[in-house]
Amino acid sequence: MHDILKRKSCIGIILISVFIFLIPGCSEKIINTNSGDDVRVTISTKLTSGMEISALTLFLLTVTGPDIDRPIIDTMIVENHLLIARVEVPAGKGRTFKIEAYDDTGRLIYVGTARTDVTPDVELELDIALKPYVPLIKLSPRFKSIHQNSQVVLELRVYNIRDLDSVDFLLQYSSPTDPYFYIDSIVPNINVNSFIKLDTLPPDTLQQNEFAFTIYESVHTNVLGIVDSSGYARLAFIYASNYSTGNMYDTVSLTIEATAMSNTADASIMPNIYYEGCTIEYYDPYSFQIAYWAMDNDPLDTMYDRSQNNLFGLAYGTSIFSGYSGTARFFDGNNAYIEVPDTDLLDINTEISIDMWIQINILEGEGIIISKMGSEGQINYQIRCTVSNLLAEETLSFEFGSSTLNAYQVKKFIRDDKWHHIVISFAFGNPSSIYWLIDDQIIDGKWASGDGRIIPEANDGNLQIGREILFDPHYYYGGLDEIRIYNKAMEPSFFTRPIGR
Repeated sequence: MHDILKRKSCIGIILISVFIFLIPGCSEKIINTNSGDDVRVTISTKLTSGMEISALTLFLLTVTGPDIDRPIIDTMIVENHLLIARVEVPAGKGRTFKIEAYDDTGRLIYVGTARTDVTPDVELELDIALKPYVPLIKLSPRFKSIHQNSQVVLELRVYNIRDLDSVDFLLQYSSPTDPYFYIDSIVPNINVNSFIKLDTLPPDTLQQNEFAFTIYESVHTNVLGIVDSSGYARLAFIYASNYSTGNMYDTVSLTIEATAMSNTADASIMPNIYYEGCTIEYYDPYSFQIAYWAMDNDPLDTMYDRSQNNLFGLAYGTSIFSGYSGTARFFDGNNAYIEVPDTDLLDINTEISIDMWIQINILEGEGIIISKMGSEGQINYQIRCTVSNLLAEETLSFEFGSSTLNAYQVKKFIRDDKWHHIVISFAFGNPSSIYWLIDDQIIDGKWASGDGRIIPEANDGNLQIGREILFDPHYYYGGLDEIRIYNKAMEPSFFTRPIGR
């Protein structure tokens, strides 16, 4: 193995960065920016679905080419949810990049390849699809974190099992503290053909933590059976739920196993199958609530915190008026704001969700809604509303970062003197995790600045509601009510339920 992994010294430097989420259909972009003979190439995989790597222990990158005498092979290591490899590769035509993922027995599980030219001073893009190499049965996603009282939908998929006509499954799951965790139903997917049927075994024939079922082709009209020509099928949807237990976390592990198979010739088959189960983490969302400012029956100069943390705010120039729920605060856009003293609880740079109700004046509503900014202008996190003209949509922007500002924006017309429910949720460093929720609808947004991959630094600045601390402060014009902050990136369904408000 030492000889295989020996690096070849060549022209240029290539940086390979791949997310650990190795799933079919994901793609990596190689961007080459360099000067002279030094080539710097980056591969980044778009995050589309979670996958644990506990069973995958070796990741290899291999680069070959017509004029490369020996393949360039290097291991890839996990760094901050990325797979990283650094190798030297000569510029030239027809470079083939290959990524292989092995389990702890040395079995090759996933493979992805792509071929391209590496040319100095030329930007290039390269897509690599990482697909199962072996017969594989999996529950997707491999990992899901979701709040309690919510439902998870898992997909049962098979790969590389050709001419599959019927298969018997045994699903086993660990029982959480809450006894009401259950498999709700299994619904066959009939995209392959309309004759796929499902039978389940009676519960009294199984253990308490087991669920058994059969998926089969009831009428032999398709020579491929229940899979396509490559041996792939998305066979079923499995629904799993639990109820609140009082614990911060309940982790449930599910395993899937094929106990019998037959092909289209009615012959029994049992190939050497690789299985991937899944883990569901149910969390208590209220355990992650940092502050809850209801703004109900508060004195004019005080904003009480209804959470257990007692993060009270001091109000300057705000007025109290009728809100979405009870009373609310009005900010006049001049000198009105609320300040909450700095605390470690408000220094958030891992995961965050901010939930509030907002009322924007038709003529004047805009400004900084909430801001956690340091004395030198570094932004831990803040929400900004901007208006271009009277008839245009408002722009809501979630901003963070110091030297590099990252801003994720959506546009929505909410300047109508009505109360609107807005939510921003984000796991810092994971661009695909961010979303804006406005009136219970996820609104498509974009990175107007930066790409969301940086992790902002916490700062010693006080939390400002209604203004941004600058030499010339920016203030907000409008009403705010029912503000909640969590140090957790929440599922959207949590905020669309009345209990989540």
